[in-house]
Amino acid sequence: MNHEGEACRLYVDSADKWIVLQLPCGASWWTYSIRRRMC
Repeated sequence: MNHEGEACRLYVDSADKWIVLQLPCGASWWTYSIRRRMC
């Protein structure tokens, strides 16, 4: 299995106090979008 496409991973980054959502297929834009919205 690929590390990038493991599975939907939802966790909170205490360092940035942001919610990071990692989706399979390497949807980095999703993570950035959520981080920007949370800011």
